[in-house]
Amino acid sequence: MNVVEGTSYPGSISIEVINTTDKEIGSGNVADYKLQVERDSKWYWLKEDGSYSITAEIYFYTLDVPVINDLNWTDRYGTLSKGRYRIIKEFSEYNSKTGYSTFFMLAAEFNLE
Repeated sequence: MNVVEGTSYPGSISIEVINTTDKEIGSGNVADYKLQVERDSKWYWLKEDGSYSITAEIYFYTLDVPVINDLNWTDRYGTLSKGRYRIIKEFSEYNSKTGYSTFFMLAAEFNLE
């Protein structure tokens, strides 16, 4: 997962997700993410100050097919000030033999100038 160059703004960003495995990888919709801010070399969760909803759909990522997610967080976090941030998104790998999923998170860092 990477930030698309030139898309970091105080209220939005675009991220690119590419499944580089032969596994079935899924994740929630474009509202399914969290933001952190870096202060004094430590990461802190941003407080959510708006109402939002996350619906239950799952998006699947096909091997080597880039998917762009355009994210807008103004209703959830407001407009961000200058600084270093990272977006964190949860993914799952489904195992058809066991019927269970393994969950993991990916992060992409970005700066607001």
